[in-house]
Amino acid sequence: NEAIADINATLQLTDGQLDVPPFQIQWRDNTLAFVANGSVQEPVTLNGQVAGHDIKLSDFAELASRFSKTPLPASGIADLKGNFSLAAKPLSFVATGSSSLRDAYYSQSRIGQANLTWNADLDGVQLRSSSNQFLGGTFDVVAKAQDLDWTKTVVEGSFCDVQASKLAAFADRNLP
Repeated sequence: NEAIADINATLQLTDGQLDVPPFQIQWRDNTLAFVANGSVQEPVTLNGQVAGHDIKLSDFAELASRFSKTPLPASGIADLKGNFSLAAKPLSFVATGSSSLRDAYYSQSRIGQANLTWNADLDGVQLRSSSNQFLGGTFDVVAKAQDLDWTKTVVEGSFCDVQASKLAAFADRNLP
């Protein structure tokens, strides 16, 4: 039951070619800008770009928590850009992009800044993230989610020079 602000998008169709000049989608305090082009000939296709600045990660974490019925205590501010491609027959969707995150926290533990790349298709999404400011050290993580359920995400990563006391606080555990 969330509102998305009115969308004002113009479509131009000329000789089977579809052009969608830049338009914006507003959700809560987050704004995403889109531009696209495609073809209505066989196969029907749509390709485009998306960009967003000062996106609140906590809004998306809250939405993911609602769908999965499991808290996702993440916050921070992100800038993102990406590309997408959609084909109607056979149905296919691919999206790729990158994001930079600042003032990031997970479970009230500071992550700091991080970079993220993402790939999505009809089967799921893969995220790769890294940071030189994670709990006093660094990390590089790949997460693969299927069916938009973050609770079933497979995560692989490497960590270096992470401070044990900060890691324990991050995991909400006490050190012996």
